[in-house]
Amino acid sequence: MKKWQHTVNGVKNILPIINTISIFIIIGFLLINRPNQSDSANNGRKAEKPRFQQGQKVDVDTNVLNNNSTFFGESGRKVTLVLFNSFSCGYCRELPHTLQKMMEKYPNDLQVIYKSFLRNEADATASHAYECAHEQGGHKEMYNMIFKNGLTQQYLTYAAELKLDKKSFSKCYSEKRYMEKMKTDMKLAYDIGVNGTPAFLINNKLYIGLLNFKTMDELMQKELAL
Repeated sequence: MKKWQHTVNGVKNILPIINTISIFIIIGFLLINRPNQSDSANNGRKAEKPRFQQGQKVDVDTNVLNNNSTFFGESGRKVTLVLFNSFSCGYCRELPHTLQKMMEKYPNDLQVIYKSFLRNEADATASHAYECAHEQGGHKEMYNMIFKNGLTQQYLTYAAELKLDKKSFSKCYSEKRYMEKMKTDMKLAYDIGVNGTPAFLINNKLYIGLLNFKTMDELMQKELAL
């Protein structure tokens, strides 16, 4: 009788294990045999968007582009370059020198527009510092200083070093005056397919990833030749 009882108890102990294994087998079977996305599209579901291609033309709201976002140059120039920037992006740190060379080479043909792409809270505070410096015309210098010194949160010190009006800058920075603008920048980025930085619009043609000076210059020349 005791031997029988031990057998029954042993079966009871392994039943949960058997049930667990069975559940994993069923889940695996369902995953292996689920319809793929192309089958779903053919069965009437919405098909995936075409794969992104560098230099593809995108539709952009010009009012959103020119929403107090000029980095360099005036509207109406032959080439408009829109930069989607993140201050926490390692590749973006290589852009200040490239942009400076472009602005020096094309002082009358190029307009650069700046858009924030926020990846985290540190990005948001740094971008606020940039926008508040923009009010006083010190945005290019603040942009360069943030990349040079990093996300140190010492933006009031940066403003003082750049000889910006401390009271005006501090008020702008503390009240997060440009949060809505940055949200609009982010919406624009997502609407046209930007999901990382750096990214560029060159006369409404989208390029994602770092562009060195040689590549950017070639694209500029191509646009000027049109």
